[in-house]
Amino acid sequence: MAETNDQKIQPIIVIVGQTASGKSALSMRAAELFNGEIICADSRTVYKDMDLGTAKPTVEDRYRVPHHGLDLIEPTEYFSAAAFKRYANQAVLDIRSRNHIPFIVGGTGLYVDGFVYDFDFAEQADRSLRAELEALSLDDLQVRATELGITETDIDFKNHRHLSRAVERGGVTISRQPKPQNVLLLGIQLEREVLLERIAQRVDTMFDNGFTDEVQKLINSYGTDAPGLLAPGYKAVSQYLAGQITLDEAKELFIRSDKYLAKRQLTWFKRNKDIIWVQSEEQAIELMSDFVQV
Repeated sequence: MAETNDQKIQPIIVIVGQTASGKSALSMRAAELFNGEIICADSRTVYKDMDLGTAKPTVEDRYRVPHHGLDLIEPTEYFSAAAFKRYANQAVLDIRSRNHIPFIVGGTGLYVDGFVYDFDFAEQADRSLRAELEALSLDDLQVRATELGITETDIDFKNHRHLSRAVERGGVTISRQPKPQNVLLLGIQLEREVLLERIAQRVDTMFDNGFTDEVQKLINSYGTDAPGLLAPGYKAVSQYLAGQITLDEAKELFIRSDKYLAKRQLTWFKRNKDIIWVQSEEQAIELMSDFVQV
């Protein structure tokens, strides 16, 4: 996120946190209070037609506050952190052209960090490497990643697909800049039991609202092997629709995967000493108000 001199005083507010922690509700309230627009930093909501299972903002929310970063690609495509950085930089310029404040909101740590700290992403490698890398064991892939300078701070070393893509690109980053002074970086912190209950309730609501039908339509259009449909919740329902597991088992798999995601997200964000952690919307709004007025 390279800033020119006349942009350095223009604030950018970043809100991060675990899945189901309340980022969307806080960002909606803040964007309305401070005349802002939201850029979603989420590796799931970039996909078209994947709405319920990604907890995408509703049509009503998008009418109230402009959102960016949604519905960018088909479920058959890939979207990298480098692509998000390019997109977000352009979106910031667009939002500022209307004298509005950009809010970067999401739980995908590499998306957020790549933008905030102006990561210099390695160029994407020849895709002919993909089959070779996918055939490697996780141990061999970790060795290849380490040789490229990729660390567990950059990416989940136990996720074969994500690690494979990083190696394919030739590395995750080759430089990291300090956080710009015009960026306020807030993290939402909930009690663990509260968060876990919210995750379970949200998954139940998704199924009540027709998540199974959404997945069936996606399978009909894109097949079960589309990258977007490999997201845990979608994969679980695909297994249910194929008769491999029960509906209750699919729900439990979805809840379990989101709990694991929340754990990984907290581990990622807790490493970042620039994040100011808040326990309430009121505390966050007060910090934003002071920051915007500086």
